[in-house]
Amino acid sequence: MSPRNNPRNPAAAALLGAAVGLLLPAGCGVVGDPETRPVLRIGESEFTHAEFDAFVAARTALGAAPDAALLSVLLDEFVRERLFLIGADEAGIEVSAMRLAAEMSALERLPEAAGAPADEEGGPADPAAGDAAAFRVRVRDRLRIESLLETELLADLEPSEEATRLEYESGLPFYSRPETVSLSEMAFEDREGAEAALARWRDETDGEAPENTDEEVVRGPDRDERADPFLRIGAFRRGELPDAVEEAVFDLDPGSVTEVIGTASGFRIYRVEEKHPGGQLEFDEVEEVVRLTVLRREADTRMARFLAELRDRHPVTIHTARLRFPYVGLLSEP
Repeated sequence: MSPRNNPRNPAAAALLGAAVGLLLPAGCGVVGDPETRPVLRIGESEFTHAEFDAFVAARTALGAAPDAALLSVLLDEFVRERLFLIGADEAGIEVSAMRLAAEMSALERLPEAAGAPADEEGGPADPAAGDAAAFRVRVRDRLRIESLLETELLADLEPSEEATRLEYESGLPFYSRPETVSLSEMAFEDREGAEAALARWRDETDGEAPENTDEEVVRGPDRDERADPFLRIGAFRRGELPDAVEEAVFDLDPGSVTEVIGTASGFRIYRVEEKHPGGQLEFDEVEEVVRLTVLRREADTRMARFLAELRDRHPVTIHTARLRFPYVGLLSEP
């Protein structure tokens, strides 16, 4: 049975939204006067600046005016979209009138999500040009690319047990529990005051934290002398503390106190409340994250290979001299 006839693959479906989101904006529109001189050629098809402007208008409708770097990225994505549509043509993928109507109806109910306000007849319209027909084409193109990815490229995507285990054993931080330490501190403006407080605390407690560690105790001139002078400041992972503090606290056992440490905001004495050793998480704890990581990598590889094959059959030429911005993208003129 061909992948196109298979039931929807859950893994492919999970990746579909993100993949298509990189290719197609929700709406489109033509801005400015149409230009007849092509700025892009893909195979036998040519595209004008007005067509590219429609793509840009949809992507930047809620953002600042794009600079040359962003326009170059968008032009690369425009090329990717057109190549995927060529792939859909070659695969004979079409969208039924019923499915298109259902999608348009859904977008009409959620115009803010689609970026397509209703036109005079109540249907979704192109926000930049007021052209419902153009918006309909964009929706159809998106559905065709979704179908291409779902039925042709990602339908049978399923990471092997070996690939999943290798990914887990790679030791990436995603699959590890960081070493953490929970701290309390005493803060002082001068070293002399800090040294005196540390000596007094050690004399009174023999180095042990008092049992009264109620954080609600008022800390000031009138506080109970038996109250714990340390104030809890939270838990920290390695790399989150200043070097001098980290070097001191991670070598201590819970209940131990540092010497006086100079910081950018004064002098501090830290007490270690809890420590949790780092280490790799169990596979069962991160299995879904590992699996999705492998899926995304394999999906990216398939799509990159598919696009490369399409470019071989349908060469891409960007007429950089005709663009209204200096092109600095990944594609270059042959």
